[in-house]
Amino acid sequence: MESITVLVTRGDLVESVHQVDAVVADAEGGVLAACGQAGLLTYWRSAAKPFQALPLIRKAAEEGIAFSDEEIAVMCASHSGEPRHVQVVAGLLARFGLGEEHLQCGAHPPYHEPSAVALWRSGESPRRIHNNCSGKHAGMLIFAKLLGADLSTYLDPGHPVQQAILDAVELFTAELRREIAVSVDGCGAPVFGLALSGMATAYARLAASAPAGPAAGLFDEATAGAARRIVEAMTSQPFLVAGTGRVCTALMEHLGPRVVAKGGAEGIYCVGLPEMGLGIALKARDGAGRATGPAILEILAALGVLDQAGPAAEALEAYRSPEVRNVEGRPVGRIYAQLPPGFDYQLRLLR
Repeated sequence: MESITVLVTRGDLVESVHQVDAVVADAEGGVLAACGQAGLLTYWRSAAKPFQALPLIRKAAEEGIAFSDEEIAVMCASHSGEPRHVQVVAGLLARFGLGEEHLQCGAHPPYHEPSAVALWRSGESPRRIHNNCSGKHAGMLIFAKLLGADLSTYLDPGHPVQQAILDAVELFTAELRREIAVSVDGCGAPVFGLALSGMATAYARLAASAPAGPAAGLFDEATAGAARRIVEAMTSQPFLVAGTGRVCTALMEHLGPRVVAKGGAEGIYCVGLPEMGLGIALKARDGAGRATGPAILEILAALGVLDQAGPAAEALEAYRSPEVRNVEGRPVGRIYAQLPPGFDYQLRLLR
């Protein structure tokens, strides 16, 4: 089946086109709808973050250590480096006797332009804590500390922290460990290469982790409990998962607990639908992040998720079909997705 087409217009002409592959799966690993290169093997990038946080949440619960929703959300985040993000990560590190010097994620300016400008005007250079992955790295360091493992090598693939994360990735994706490619992400942490269907299965299992949900019995209660905490935290603190003007934040702000969403670099996007027990994974073939918002929202619309959203659906229209603006801020075009008819039909059958 052909892929999703994301069109970028300027005036009356289509100026650019992005092709997007997508898979919808259930918690059993069944592929219920797919288009494009459904068996595509690619890197999960930051959409893996909930599963990278999960072993820590489980271990902490076993030891009677509680994390707030804010702390868990920022551990799963690709945050924009806004003041609130930095504050929560700093507090998380300090709570466990850690500091920015322990982070090995590297430094980059905040994604949020006003925050980056404010930092520059203050004369301060970007620090590691401004890195969009600093919350994930804070979680890995805390996990290493709870395990009594070496803090300086927490990013090594053979480190106990990374091995526990790989266990979680294997469990939730239903992929064989030996078939999961491991490389290095932009922040220095291990990154996992697998099929889009595995990513979709993982988000279905994450979303369906309620005691009576479709994923019941697939893993023990401690693991299911950690998955539930992550969904609760991400959906209750969507700003901390991404930030101002970001698709992840908008989806979870407007759709509440009906959607858990996380994007990744190079055009990866994943969504779990708790009420439907479904997971969605998509990949823009050319890695264009601007294609993922319109594509995922068009899929959600076909699944009927937006039908009962009321004003929320109207608010999300800015992400479903965002305007292309010139330097003066004047609209000159738009970006929108077209689903292949067969894929659209498959999705509507799942309503």
